[in-house]
Amino acid sequence: MTATTPRRSGLRRISNLPPVIPGAQLMEVEVGGAAYQAPSASGSGGVVWSQVGFSAPLATDFVDLKGHAVTIGGGITNAGGKAVFTGAGVLSYVMDESLAPRDGDFTWRGWFSSSQSQQFTLLVDTDPSTGAGGYAIALNIDAGNDGKVGFYGWTGVATLIVKTTGGFNDGVRHAVAVAKMGTFFMIFIDGVLRGTGTSTGMTASYFPGYPLTLGGRTGGTLLLVGTLDNWEFVRGTAVYTVPFTVPTPPFHSS
Repeated sequence: MTATTPRRSGLRRISNLPPVIPGAQLMEVEVGGAAYQAPSASGSGGVVWSQVGFSAPLATDFVDLKGHAVTIGGGITNAGGKAVFTGAGVLSYVMDESLAPRDGDFTWRGWFSSSQSQQFTLLVDTDPSTGAGGYAIALNIDAGNDGKVGFYGWTGVATLIVKTTGGFNDGVRHAVAVAKMGTFFMIFIDGVLRGTGTSTGMTASYFPGYPLTLGGRTGGTLLLVGTLDNWEFVRGTAVYTVPFTVPTPPFHSS
């Protein structure tokens, strides 16, 4: 076998494998002479990495690590490399092919913090205004100040696919990752697997001209009061399938 150097946080050591995740497709790799298994990339386009990141000490502007154009709304500021949201606007990216999740395997991940109690506060949203199809990550998905994080598919109405156990609207900066492998979804908070779900009916088609938004929805609803930073969208593989050590951002540079 030819040695490769994949990102180790998604690897499982062959000598001590946990139960196989339903639908998992694994490839064997060698790292430092030890044998591991990692999720295999899927989709005809291979693995596509795309990032939205914010660089300090800029006060009024944001630098996207992949060069995506961003529209800054509602007086959002950059503090220490984090986008600070006051519940008045969103960061809006024109949806291009590299940001579109499509219907294959993918991973969304980034950092958030909030003490907000508003139900369905959006961290990330790709739903076009028609509601025809897309995905979203939301905070406080159950009634009240529960702090649970959920991953939704939109097909005219929001359909909850997977949610966390425990609440995370505690004002602390948390890392969240949602990974899709076939019809199986996993949600991790701070590297810990907090929920799983399955979905066979969701579609996440690419809608040119519609935005990907951070911190709320286009039109100014479900707005975040808190921070977001170092978000990344990986199309083609479920980067994480087991608990992992949260990497230091930025995640990826290619």
